[in-house]
Amino acid sequence: MTFQSMTPSHSLTAVLIFGIIGTLFSGYLSISELIGADCSSCSVLPAATSALGAPACVYGFVLFVTITLIAALGLRKTT
Repeated sequence: MTFQSMTPSHSLTAVLIFGIIGTLFSGYLSISELIGADCSSCSVLPAATSALGAPACVYGFVLFVTITLIAALGLRKTT
């Protein structure tokens, strides 16, 4: 399959798969961070692990959930 033959359905499927993987990974990091498990090795930049009072991985989780939902809704409309 080449990029010229990629349909919107194929693109949304790829985004959905990466969204699910990202949601699982960021969800694991968010839970680890929020329940107090030591996640000091999770970040390359320890000073940048907090934004607006919440761990940065929580924002990643919210973004990945949003991307996953948008891709799933888009797939539902194209099929």
